[in-house]
Amino acid sequence: MVVLFIALFGLALGSFANVLIDRVPMGKSIRGRSVCDRCRRRLRWWELVPIVSALILRHRCRTCGGRIAFRNTAIEAGAAAILLLVLWRHGGTVTFSGAVSAFGLLALFVLAVIDLRAGVVPDQISVPAIVIVVIGRLTTGVIASPDATSRGAAISALSTVVLSLAIGIGFFAVQRLVSRGKWVGDGDTRVGALMGALFAPAQLIVAIAASYIVGGAIAGVLLLTHRAERESRIPLVPFLFVGSIVAVLFAEPILRWYGFDPPLLG
Repeated sequence: MVVLFIALFGLALGSFANVLIDRVPMGKSIRGRSVCDRCRRRLRWWELVPIVSALILRHRCRTCGGRIAFRNTAIEAGAAAILLLVLWRHGGTVTFSGAVSAFGLLALFVLAVIDLRAGVVPDQISVPAIVIVVIGRLTTGVIASPDATSRGAAISALSTVVLSLAIGIGFFAVQRLVSRGKWVGDGDTRVGALMGALFAPAQLIVAIAASYIVGGAIAGVLLLTHRAERESRIPLVPFLFVGSIVAVLFAEPILRWYGFDPPLLG
């Protein structure tokens, strides 16, 4: 029952993610019901049920026959998969730390799709996400302490988050400084901060390393197949999201293989 509820909740969040992805880069309000991109008819509630409506309507508007992007269905399913992944990593139990982790990963997911589609990383999403995840991580650190009222618990949680933020921001800020903005942009640095807010320092290093390994491999293939040139802009945030998922799945065994004993995500 918990799995079903989380899956349905994830689909609903995926539907909202589509609203953010479609409207925020264009500077549009996220309020108001969705409309058909072709005939601009306001969609009824039953046309907006995640996945089900698209399948019933065969990914077409019932009025004008305009195509409903398959991307929307994929994003809804992706959001549900993220929540189920976090649920599994937290032993099948809904926890506060799991909610913080899920929120951070969903924010990364939305930013990755926007960067892939529009080539921008909106501050309207990244900055609030950083603040929320930092507050959540600090709260989780204090709650998880054997003595939740101790000053030491708060200091320990704060120091861990600050170190992660310093690594996440510093890694990309140095690249931006050295390359004069050619390698990474301000938006990428803020995504680094979001990853720092989400992960413990050792896990963050795994996430960044996985991001660059995957990104380097794909960039190499694109160059070899002449689908990209050396001057081409390749969005970075999608790779950072993939690296984050790799860290969620494999950071612990990787770090233990190197002799570390990391805590769980969040």
